[in-house]
Amino acid sequence: MNEKIETVRRQAVVDLSVVVERLDNVKEKIECNHQENKEEHEKIMEKQDYTNGKVKSLQIWKATMAGALIVISIISGYIINDYIANRKESAENYEIIRRNSDNIQRMLEQ
Repeated sequence: MNEKIETVRRQAVVDLSVVVERLDNVKEKIECNHQENKEEHEKIMEKQDYTNGKVKSLQIWKATMAGALIVISIISGYIINDYIANRKESAENYEIIRRNSDNIQRMLEQ
């Protein structure tokens, strides 16, 4: 009976060592995958940082262009308004001059 117990004990030790080896293999695979994931994550983060930098510079450029367009619009509005006002004044002045010349001609005819 001692031999049977010893045989079962040896078989249990062998089975246990096989399980330990398999667990070691699983642990190595998990560590390898973890390292690969970590490296991929670092590459992704580098690309994201690069992309974020590009997006930020585009946002700054867009804001600058919008500001420039606002300034150009204000200046052109001022210039157009001034031009229209001057045309109206010119037309009014022309009308006054024409009336005055008509009045002078009437006075000279009398």
